[in-house]
Amino acid sequence: MSRHHVWELVVERVALVGTESEGIDISAGRPAAGEEQQAPDDGSESVEPEVTVPAGAEPALAQHTIEPTRTSMVWTMVAAGVVLLVAILVFILQNGQRVRVRFLMANGTLPLGVGLLFAALLGALLVLVVGVARVLQLRGVARRHRRADQGP
Repeated sequence: MSRHHVWELVVERVALVGTESEGIDISAGRPAAGEEQQAPDDGSESVEPEVTVPAGAEPALAQHTIEPTRTSMVWTMVAAGVVLLVAILVFILQNGQRVRVRFLMANGTLPLGVGLLFAALLGALLVLVVGVARVLQLRGVARRHRRADQGP
């Protein structure tokens, strides 16, 4: 028997330690530890050594995983930003017909895609202003609670 085959048996037995306690039998035709091994039918006699694993052995370690880093997150965001910019550029180029736009007292014509982009930017600015106001409000409340907790 080759070293590679013996090593596979050891790894398999170590991995099975956890499943044996649950009553799952996945021995794949191999005799359990302590059982007699039958001779092969082809006339050759190969003897597989018994591999025993201590009862307290831990199962095989899981595959290594790579945790995301700040740099990888930045590159992911840059890639997402580039895709978004390309999509916006395609949108503007496909909606190039000129439309008349009136806003308060301003009046003029510009491409439809550019007009819609300006409308989206104004909406984002409005959401940003409301968000900043809420953050400032929460900071004020937190500051008052800290002062109250510190006492006179």
